Amino acid sequence: MFWPFGSREKSPRVSFVVAGAQKAGTTALDKILRQHPALCFPRAKEMHFFDSHDFDDQAPKYRRYEGYFRPRSGQICGEMTPAYMYKDGVMNRIHRYNPEMKIITILRNPIIRAHSQWSMEYGRGHETLDFADAIRTEEARLAQEPSGQSPILSYVDRGYYAAQIQRIWDVFGQDQSLVLKYEDYNQHPKATMKQIFGFLGVDEDVAVEQVRAFATAKDPLDPKDADFLRQTYAREFEALEALLGWDLDDWRAV
Repeated sequence: MFWPFGSREKSPRVSFVVAGAQKAGTTALDKILRQHPALCFPRAKEMHFFDSHDFDDQAPKYRRYEGYFRPRSGQICGEMTPAYMYKDGVMNRIHRYNPEMKIITILRNPIIRAHSQWSMEYGRGHETLDFADAIRTEEARLAQEPSGQSPILSYVDRGYYAAQIQRIWDVFGQDQSLVLKYEDYNQHPKATMKQIFGFLGVDEDVAVEQVRAFATAKDPLDPKDADFLRQTYAREFEALEALLGWDLDDWRAV
C-alpha cells in the first residue's frame, strides 16, 4: 500500500516511467536511478497506478497519484512499474495523463525471463503447475481470463515484445522511447546508465553505485523446455530484430 504525502498547492507532473519488462533487472535499475540527485521517485518501486483494476478512465485520480512524489527543486519525477509495458490500454492511459511522458523498457531473453517469472510465482504459491506444464497450457489458461491477459500466468505471453514496443511507439513515437537489452545492461552498466541519464536529460556523469541484476530462477531450465520456447519465439525473434535492428543470436543459443 502506498501512502501519499498529502495535498500540495501544485502537484508534480510525472515525466518518465520504466514500463518493463518484468524480471528484466528493474529492481536493480530502480536502486541505481534513485541515487541520481536530479531524479525523484515514490517511496516504493511499483505504483501500479495506470494498470490498476480500479483505474477510473472517466475521472482518474491524478492528484492522488502525484501525491506520492516529493521532488526537490529541479528534480524530475518518474516511477517504475514493469506491468505497464504488458497490459493492454496502459499506454493510452499514460498518454492521456502526460503526452510528453518518456518510456524506458528493458528486454530480457524471453526464454529465461519466462522461467524466472514462473519461479517467482511458484515460490509465492501463486502457481501450482511445474514449468513444463505451465508454459504448454498457458494459452488455454489465458483464454479463460476475461481480458486474455494475466498478471501471473503470462510466462510466455509477456515475451512477445515486438507488439508491446510497437504499441508504445504508436502512442508516444520512437523519440520518447528508450529500449534497452538486459544483457547489455548487465555487461556494460556504466554505459547503459549514461544512456538512460542522457535520455532523461539529466547529468550523465553523476557517479552512482552499480547494482547487479539477479533476476534468476531457483531451479535450472530444462533443455526440453528451452527448446519448446525457442520454437515458440522463433518468429518473435525475427520480428524484434527487424523492429530494433538487434542481433538476437545470443537469445537463440540458450
